[in-house]
Amino acid sequence: MTLLRTYSQAFVLLLILLAGAPMGRSTARPARPVATETVTERSTHMSAYLTHALNLRRNQRAAVRQCTQQYLQQLDSLAAAPEMLAAHVDGALAARPARVQVEERYTENMARILTAGQFNAFSWLQKSQSAARP
Repeated sequence: MTLLRTYSQAFVLLLILLAGAPMGRSTARPARPVATETVTERSTHMSAYLTHALNLRRNQRAAVRQCTQQYLQQLDSLAAAPEMLAAHVDGALAARPARVQVEERYTENMARILTAGQFNAFSWLQKSQSAARP
């Protein structure tokens, strides 16, 4: 008899929890925080991450930071001027969007700075990051 009472109490508690669960959930997604960091701050954070992830040497750190800062500045200028969807190359309109060209230039510059193994890891990080983006 006591066992039946314990089971019935547990069942009632389970029903109460299940009934209250939908009330606690919000269907609205939280707003994404607005990026308030400057290009310099973002490049510092990104360079520190790459330094740790790729085990950069001292001379590579400064080059990666400079390259990353230039990359982020170019992306910011493209975001500020949305009419610049394509870049002019030798007087002709390029077929690729300017953002793709900026990213390719960044990858090429990083290839000059990094060793083969570091660049392989860097490429993997870029691919996994782009796959995680919505």
